[in-house]
Amino acid sequence: MRCAWLLCVPFVVASATSLAADNLPITDCDRLAGAPGTVAGVDGVALAAIDPALALPACAAAVREHPGEARLALAYARALQRNGDGAAALRLYEWAAADGMAAAQYALGRMLEAGDGVPADPASAARWLAMAAAQGYAGDDSAAAPPAAVLADNPIPAATDAAVADPSDPEADRLLRLAAALDSYGADVPRLGFDLAAAAVAAGPRPEDAAAWVAAHTTLLPYRGSLRGAQGTLMDRHGNSLDRALLLAELLRRNGYTVRLARAALDPAAAEALLDAAPAPTAAPEQADSAPLAAQLAAAGLGDPDTVALLTEADASRRAADAAVAARGGALADALLAALGDSPQTADANARAAAVAALQDHWWVQVADGAAWRDADPDAGLVGAIAASETVDPAGLPAGLSHMVALTVSAEFWDRGTLREATLLAQRLPAADALGRPIVLRMVPQGLSLAALLAEPAADTTASVLSAFADAWIWQPELSIGGTVLTDRLLTTRGDALPAGMATVQQLGADSGVSGNQAASAGGVFDSVLGEALGQAPTPADPADNPVRLSAVWLDVSVEVPGEGPTIQRRAIYDAIGPAARAAARIGAPVQAPVDDAAARLDRALALIREADIQVAAVATARDWVRQQMAHDGATLARMLAAASADQAAIPDLAAVPRMPVALHRYALTRFGTSAAVPDRPNVAIVWRGVAGSGSEDLRETLLYDIVANDAAMAAAAQPFAGRVAQGVRDTVTEAVLAGPDARANAAVQFEADLAAGRPWVRIEPGDIAAVDRLALPDDVRAAIAGDVGRGAIVVAPQIAAAAPLETGWWRVDWRTGTTLGVSLAGGAAQTEYALLVTQGIQVGTCAVTLGHAIQHNLVGLAGGAIVCAAGGLGGFAALYRGSAVIGATYSATSGAVGALMMAAAL
Repeated sequence: MRCAWLLCVPFVVASATSLAADNLPITDCDRLAGAPGTVAGVDGVALAAIDPALALPACAAAVREHPGEARLALAYARALQRNGDGAAALRLYEWAAADGMAAAQYALGRMLEAGDGVPADPASAARWLAMAAAQGYAGDDSAAAPPAAVLADNPIPAATDAAVADPSDPEADRLLRLAAALDSYGADVPRLGFDLAAAAVAAGPRPEDAAAWVAAHTTLLPYRGSLRGAQGTLMDRHGNSLDRALLLAELLRRNGYTVRLARAALDPAAAEALLDAAPAPTAAPEQADSAPLAAQLAAAGLGDPDTVALLTEADASRRAADAAVAARGGALADALLAALGDSPQTADANARAAAVAALQDHWWVQVADGAAWRDADPDAGLVGAIAASETVDPAGLPAGLSHMVALTVSAEFWDRGTLREATLLAQRLPAADALGRPIVLRMVPQGLSLAALLAEPAADTTASVLSAFADAWIWQPELSIGGTVLTDRLLTTRGDALPAGMATVQQLGADSGVSGNQAASAGGVFDSVLGEALGQAPTPADPADNPVRLSAVWLDVSVEVPGEGPTIQRRAIYDAIGPAARAAARIGAPVQAPVDDAAARLDRALALIREADIQVAAVATARDWVRQQMAHDGATLARMLAAASADQAAIPDLAAVPRMPVALHRYALTRFGTSAAVPDRPNVAIVWRGVAGSGSEDLRETLLYDIVANDAAMAAAAQPFAGRVAQGVRDTVTEAVLAGPDARANAAVQFEADLAAGRPWVRIEPGDIAAVDRLALPDDVRAAIAGDVGRGAIVVAPQIAAAAPLETGWWRVDWRTGTTLGVSLAGGAAQTEYALLVTQGIQVGTCAVTLGHAIQHNLVGLAGGAIVCAAGGLGGFAALYRGSAVIGATYSATSGAVGALMMAAAL
């Protein structure tokens, strides 16, 4: 577990300095290297008195027998430090210190203070020593406390959250107790499934032990290049030889070894043997229920009946979703396979040939042994001793070996009857680097000052905010990756693509001045979210006379796999033209000008202010990691909201708000469930959130699940084509189940309804455009299907449109592999809508509309609301605020606060 050191304190304090109450038996490692005062009945050993020759083998054996135990990690680290192996000791100290052990915090602080075998780091040393002092730990060889200067420079929060709560503010008190409960819950989540430090301890200190551990705990999967990296391979427990070698190299590096990667080409027979010996991908373990969480809440005094009921409901909802996906997905997969008829005869044979070719590119680890290098290979028993054709530093893989995902935002302009495009923003990142880094795409209006609108509510604040967005004509795309915001060019609705930033906005005629009272107002929160607090820019000339107009804004997602060309999927953020007119334009037909009246401008604004949470997935599931992340981030949010409760007008530090893409986590965990499929190239999913409606009276929030790429590897012995079809159907059903009973634009829902009504869908062969023309579907739908067929996909489509014609879906099947997805004009999608009740936090645009509505109805304070907006989609967070109609009608503030977070954390 890792967290900022100040946030660790609440659950650190809750951990006992002495571990005498543990059920872990006393070991020889405790006796030979344990720190004094950490184990009841054992005196412990001063660091200088440890005998490494005796302690190292005893501790290595102990951590193998009891992996993930912080007490033994601490003792092992002390033995390693005494033996002069500072790098390996440091990593174990860090792990045990983050787990809350005061003795480890003290040892780590002294080691960093003195630079004992590691680079000196006085600032970090002071923080760790102060944390140990806060627990009353004075060290294993001295009764002296850390110098007073250390404590003065590094103030420690009070011993418990409850101690700093203001009794006059019960909301803050509940939130702080909730934060402490979440800290404790997160600290108890097993780390061996995601924590490389814990895995390094479990794997053992010897290279042969670590190689055996990787062989036993991960499954070989055929694909080319590095998809998961070390962290992802540990979390997924599947990987090709390169990713497993990266994991093994990292485990060995953390134990102090110098390593490199080795590469060689296997002959086909050896690769065939590897393929046949590899176990099939395994299903994810069943999700745990909320009992551990309920226990922590009860201990914090938050276990009231409403909370228990919410947690029970969350468990039941999760189980029902899993059952629905399995049942509906299985039945619809059988029906789709029947509609497809015989799969291409060569598809499964080609899949095996591709797997063998991928396994021929074999990687392993070499460990420095003096002037020589020793091999460490999890597959050595099958491939034997082979000579390396090249060696590579694990930290510097050659270009072209990593799976990449590129995100590109572009604008399309109608220009006197023709269409032209301009790229606004482009970013590539390795799939493995996206793990745990929230990715958010926003289109931010420039030249607006929402502060005045929100600080001085009008008779209809929502209508005023909507009008401001509808009039916006300067928009800047911003891509946030792990909190780092990237931008390049902005657009104007009159046809410009210009460098992003304040200077350009000023050149376009915006006033950059902000009055002092505006900047100081609570509404200034939104100016800081926008990044630039600007006055209203002058509107351009009458749009009806403008020869150039914004016709579309696109997000292109490109998946790049080593040895293959990129696969690009396009998503419309905004589209005023439609696929049919655009297809006609490609063959020279003139394009009618997009409508640009008041209603069209509002539609454009509502499309552009949607926010996209983007998931780039290289792993199938990592439930422990998700639970730990949600607990940590939820505790952070609870503390921020407690502060906001005390001062609703304060401007929070929005940069510190953790992004919590709950909907994406739910999708990822439900998608695979008990499925034995795992990604063999980057998978990409998007959750779009926004608002819809024609005015403030009929506003409603929208949520769109959108699968962009869902390639998965199947068991080698199974029929890969049929297996991928079944997984693709399951993925599409997952969207529909999570979107709820009102899911629309979803092929699985429509396919299911037409099957029940006796309306069979038809198979259209790759390239058969004439068959597409015979479908009784809207022109835009037929144009999109024709695009899929023209690119070589098999399509299974309805013969008549859905109730909402432009939401008609169809199945797209890759005839070479069987990769399948239900798609519509919105992509691989399921959309739903719900009332606008301030129950979801969205981005700056939508959030401004939502909070304008909230201000008008006195539902929420601005500081807390801004936190929710920055955090992203957190269903039910209105429950955290005083005066919320949702709370008043349903729950107490305590159960509402707990329920909102627990519904997420119970994933």
